[in-house]
Amino acid sequence: MDRKDRVQKSYEVLDYLRLESGLYLASLSNDYPFVWLRDSFYEVLPYLKSDCGRYEKTYHAILDILKFYKHKFDLFIEKNFFMQGMQIIYYFPACIVYISCHNI
Repeated sequence: MDRKDRVQKSYEVLDYLRLESGLYLASLSNDYPFVWLRDSFYEVLPYLKSDCGRYEKTYHAILDILKFYKHKFDLFIEKNFFMQGMQIIYYFPACIVYISCHNI
């Protein structure tokens, strides 16, 4: 497989991982239906300079998620969780992210 074929295959994998909301699943596995915002940040980068609208749609979905959970961030700041050096990780099931992005 030459470089062009590998790049094409990579785009096919990205298409498979992409949800209608614009976010990307974290894994090809059917046993792990989660979206990580970090992964979506990186997986949409190949589309940054294209005119297909994927980059913008993904970032709108990410911003919608952050806006939807703003009350949790406010609570973390109020309780000084970040100041205590705690690492807070949230797992978003893909179906919840999908619904949240379309109901906001």
